[in-house]
Amino acid sequence: MSDFVDCFSSRMAGTRELECAIDWAVAELRTSDFLDAQTEEFRMPRWSRGLEEASIVSPVRRKLSMLSLGYSAPTLPGGIEADCIVVHSFNELDSAAAQGLVRGRIVVFNQPWAGYDSTRQFRNHGPSLASKFGAVAALVRSVTPLAVDSPHAGVTLFDAAGATASPIPAACLAPDDAEALARWQRRRQTPRIR
Repeated sequence: MSDFVDCFSSRMAGTRELECAIDWAVAELRTSDFLDAQTEEFRMPRWSRGLEEASIVSPVRRKLSMLSLGYSAPTLPGGIEADCIVVHSFNELDSAAAQGLVRGRIVVFNQPWAGYDSTRQFRNHGPSLASKFGAVAALVRSVTPLAVDSPHAGVTLFDAAGATASPIPAACLAPDDAEALARWQRRRQTPRIR
């Protein structure tokens, strides 16, 4: 099994990496007495990660450690630059939206670790909810109890039931960067991100 994980990186549906991994698995099965191993066609939407970068442009200039979330919308040519607002819960997002603090901003979810299943809800549903309130993008603290400079990707789900008018760019953010943005906000400074 280590051959598989060492040779094939991320394998999102529709990518060349997945097709190569499937071919490898079928060949391995056939050499292990599963001579009639075969594949079947399956259709599903394809998403691919493009060029990705984000930086704080104010109050300091600093690159952020981030990775696009699967099924995120792309930015328009020229990117996005906006003030951010840091929230720690969906209730805080609702409250900020009621005060008019979300529209036109980048929402940063700096949710506390509460176990994987609870915490990943911010990654899965946070960008959709932020979009519903007029956010232009969302950054979600990586779903990990560790505060390290390493973003952990996953997918975001834009609600087909109409929770959002349209998908927005969304990425996971290293915990260290999410904490720094929260500290600036606590000092009553509004970080601006590009």
